[in-house]
Amino acid sequence: MAEVIKIVLTGGPCGGKTTALNFLKDELEKLNIKVFILEEIASNLLSNGITPQKLGVYEFHKQLFETQLKEENSLEEKAKAYNGEKAVILFDRGLLDSKAYVTDAEFKKYISISNKNEDVLRNSYDDVFHL
Repeated sequence: MAEVIKIVLTGGPCGGKTTALNFLKDELEKLNIKVFILEEIASNLLSNGITPQKLGVYEFHKQLFETQLKEENSLEEKAKAYNGEKAVILFDRGLLDSKAYVTDAEFKKYISISNKNEDVLRNSYDDVFHL
């Protein structure tokens, strides 16, 4: 079972997240570290026609949070099962990112559905880099 390190890259559009993800992946793989990447969930939802305009802002971000949480848990299990000493998961945005788009009450409401709070979410990552 591998030790799993979870790193989030966050920030606004065109901040260099994708470039940084690819750079980090290449550099870590040169060190023989297995790298897993979770692409930005919001982009995936939007490209599948799931938008705030169709669902409403709260429902969109609730679905985004639930999808991200599910994907993060799934990828973490996959990384833990890796037959090596260490694995790194790189995230294009994290679970706290949607907080910028909803009210504090709305954010607390949909994260509490998953029995999470802001501290638990923040502490689930080893590092967060804002670009």
